Amino acid sequence: MYAADVTRSYPAGGEFSPQQTAIYEIVLAAQKAAQARAVPGAEMREIYDATVDVIVDGLLKLGLLSGDKAEIVAKRTYRTFYPHGCAHWIGLDVHDAGSYESERLPGDTPQQMRRFAPAHAKLRPGMAFTIEPGIYIPEKAEGVDPKWWNIGARIEDDFLVTPQGVECLSCALPREIVELQKAIQGR
Repeated sequence: MYAADVTRSYPAGGEFSPQQTAIYEIVLAAQKAAQARAVPGAEMREIYDATVDVIVDGLLKLGLLSGDKAEIVAKRTYRTFYPHGCAHWIGLDVHDAGSYESERLPGDTPQQMRRFAPAHAKLRPGMAFTIEPGIYIPEKAEGVDPKWWNIGARIEDDFLVTPQGVECLSCALPREIVELQKAIQGR
């Protein structure tokens, strides 16, 4: 009787466009980087930082962000396209109670950034949480080629911390592009 929280973005028409594919691949790589970082003793902020690293690199490569990576990360300008944290506790509730052991950072006014980005809670065996990076490109995003407008992707799975690392509790659901398209197309 525990809660779960799983999200998949999929192409409504059955197949991803080249732009949707590019965004989805960045999000999937970010989730996998976070999963690799999620080991006992890792801090929640390190998991978030792993997603930011991949997402910023990917958006720079696509030309959706420009400039110096270190400056983009320091100023958090990537939040135009990645506006939320990447994880939350699950258990008796979908967004279960529990501290992220955050500290307030100067200049951080949005509640979610005070809660997630500086989170110092360390993973311990028995903890359950999500990893859910996402990229969302709004219509008429300033300085963005219209071919990217209105594309969004989020991949969310549930994880259990074990003494050896993390176990993905929902990764039997398709998340690779080929598998996801097959499932949507009923093949």
